[in-house]
Amino acid sequence: MAISEAQWRRDVRNHLQDSKIYQAIEWIDRDFSIRWIEPQLGVRLAIDNVGVGYSSLSYIRDFPIDLLKIDRSFITQVTERQDDATITSAIINLAHNLGIQVVAEGVETISKLNFLRQRGCAVAQGYLISRPIPADQLEQWLKPQHAENLL
Repeated sequence: MAISEAQWRRDVRNHLQDSKIYQAIEWIDRDFSIRWIEPQLGVRLAIDNVGVGYSSLSYIRDFPIDLLKIDRSFITQVTERQDDATITSAIINLAHNLGIQVVAEGVETISKLNFLRQRGCAVAQGYLISRPIPADQLEQWLKPQHAENLL
């Protein structure tokens, strides 16, 4: 099913504002060129859970991806398992070579954070940084006493 620009603007834009590509893919016909999404609509696309499930490399090729999020299953033992380290490094390198930002999910130790930093992964999320907090507490959390968690 191809969707028109009018349908896109009316029905899909709001859905995609905060969506990851695997959630939105059912809305998009592969024949529908979405190269205009970013500049015209300001939508940024992310692929979540890279390396597992529906995070196909063809999405990186076919869509204007802004962000890859490395699945936590690779990060959990990235400093213990050589295969996880190799896959994680490859994903980071792929993202950098394509000009895509990369985020590591599930970072829970300094050794994992250091591994990622050494490979140029500048963004991490996980319990090492912070446990989930309500949105109304985020501003307070971002104040200087928590700055060490952001570096």
